[in-house]
Amino acid sequence: MARQRPGPAKKPVRVGHSRYWYCRKQRRIPDGKQVVRMVLFWKERGEAEASKALVSQRLPWEVMRMVWV
Repeated sequence: MARQRPGPAKKPVRVGHSRYWYCRKQRRIPDGKQVVRMVLFWKERGEAEASKALVSQRLPWEVMRMVWV
């Protein structure tokens, strides 16, 4: 999923003095009934490989809440 996201689909987020780029997506886990939210982070907008990934079952969370928790 990380390599398929074009640069314009990534949104900026500030954490302290640093800026990261993120993209979020909700997916159903294969062979299961659960839906999870995935948030991928890049250090630079043009990078192909995500530097971090968060996965949560809490769907209504905003990205900043997921980062600070």
